[in-house]
Amino acid sequence: MSDRTEAVKAYLLDLQDRICAALQAEDGSADFIEDAWQRPAGGGGRTRVLENGALIEKGGVNFSHVFGSGLPPSASAHRPELAGRGFEALGVSLVIHPHNPHVPTSHANVRFFSAEKEGEEPVWWFGGGFDLTPTTPTRKTACTGTGWPRPPVRPSVRTSTRATRPGATATSTSSIATSRAASAGYSSTTSTSGTSTPASPSCAPSATPTWRPTCRS
Repeated sequence: MSDRTEAVKAYLLDLQDRICAALQAEDGSADFIEDAWQRPAGGGGRTRVLENGALIEKGGVNFSHVFGSGLPPSASAHRPELAGRGFEALGVSLVIHPHNPHVPTSHANVRFFSAEKEGEEPVWWFGGGFDLTPTTPTRKTACTGTGWPRPPVRPSVRTSTRATRPGATATSTSSIATSRAASAGYSSTTSTSGTSTPASPSCAPSATPTWRPTCRS
């Protein structure tokens, strides 16, 4: 494992710990139960589940780190430069279901992927995303749910927010700040020189939201 991957792993393990601690403190009555697992082909992870809390009906915050000597053909079909490379994939993901039907279910993940081959420069990038899914959608959740993600991520990433109709899941996407171990729904390839290049030009974010709700009383 390279120094880069070691640093990312340490960051993600700490991120999982901090998220679990914050959720436990907010809930106030239930704790996460951890199940450590191993992947026979290489790697493993930590699955953590909280159930029947005061606020959270069920929630999971998981870390995984898997690796292998080569990617399957399907994984390199559109990225032929990855063929024959060993890989490592690390990430933290969560899904939180609250008791209150008026509080949206939340999902988030952040991931790191690296493909390396002796004698060649490594290819690596961060990706991820988050979304809120209202159980009982209302005009208010459609109008306010897309605005709050922008301030927390604005210092390090450019954000665009999209939704399709009142009551739809609000999804925020952003580009990744150079060499930052954080993202929200936008894949990129970051070279070792620190230049971030979009993996798909059609996903390029804008500096301002591309969708704005129209809310009338």
